[in-house]
Amino acid sequence: PFYALLAYVMLIPFEELAVFQSLGTPTRLAGILFFATYLFHRRFQINLRVMPVVAWLWLFWITASLIWSPILKWDFYFQGVQLFIATLLISDYVSRFPQKLGGIFNGYTISAALIALFGIYNFFSYAGTADRFTAESRISGIEGQGVETFAFSLIPAFLIAFHRTIRPKHKSWQWLNISLMLLFALGMILSG
Repeated sequence: PFYALLAYVMLIPFEELAVFQSLGTPTRLAGILFFATYLFHRRFQINLRVMPVVAWLWLFWITASLIWSPILKWDFYFQGVQLFIATLLISDYVSRFPQKLGGIFNGYTISAALIALFGIYNFFSYAGTADRFTAESRISGIEGQGVETFAFSLIPAFLIAFHRTIRPKHKSWQWLNISLMLLFALGMILSG
């Protein structure tokens, strides 16, 4: 299940790269692959206590809010439940295999660095235009990706690099993490 989880995590910044009519995105397909392989691997035995009480209260709240909502938005509800289940399964996996967390973080950071480079390239490809610093010139990494999604996908990678900068396992990697922090910060700034 680790490689399916790694593929899922690495595809998150590239969510809008491709959308298949009936299947969704490659990220969703990788997530389904991880969920299926992990549930099969664990024989459907998941530790529900890995989620804090606040998370369960949040799930109860969004479910209860369907009662008083004037317009029922089932697609948003099911998306929230899917994200909750994904968080539950990933939390269970990490609680059982904490040594794999570094590889998961590395995979996400590499993927976010690629999308940040694409976004920065997109910004500087418009360097000759006069309206470079307007709301319309806000950039994202790939076609169809919202600028807010682009910036949001860089935040976890920025925090990972920040943590690894202030608490490095190896001093020689500290400059790499500082460079990554600057890359992610520049991408977020250029996204507007």
